[in-house]
Amino acid sequence: MEGLVADLSRLQEVEDLAEAIAGRADSLDVLINNAGVLNVADPITPEGLDVRFVVNTIAPYRLTQRLLPCVKSARGRVVLVSSVDGLVSLPGNAAYDASKFAIEAFADALRAEHPGMADRALELGVRAAAERGVQWESPLSEWLLA
Repeated sequence: MEGLVADLSRLQEVEDLAEAIAGRADSLDVLINNAGVLNVADPITPEGLDVRFVVNTIAPYRLTQRLLPCVKSARGRVVLVSSVDGLVSLPGNAAYDASKFAIEAFADALRAEHPGMADRALELGVRAAAERGVQWESPLSEWLLA
């Protein structure tokens, strides 16, 4: 087993990571995009972008686009981990919520463009949100709250 390390808030490192993975594997059975940032002391990257958008949205988008040929060759799957904030916006989390809404939209588009390759984005934090009174309908939330 081999590990690769990258700072997903740095777009060049995202590109380098995708290149390193593609160079090591002709096919990928599964690509799981699970990195995420909610709060940071300095939310602006050296490039002037909000780190929550870069890590939560742009990095998974770029990695998926660059590695899609590897996933396709294995007839694999793409998993995008989102958040309850990608379904219901909560006070004080505007940038984070927007980044997670974008990941939800990306998952919807990926599923439409590549049937059978991607499921709906996984929304985490379902139980905590339900305990705060936030409710929505989702197969995942029903399963997690059962």
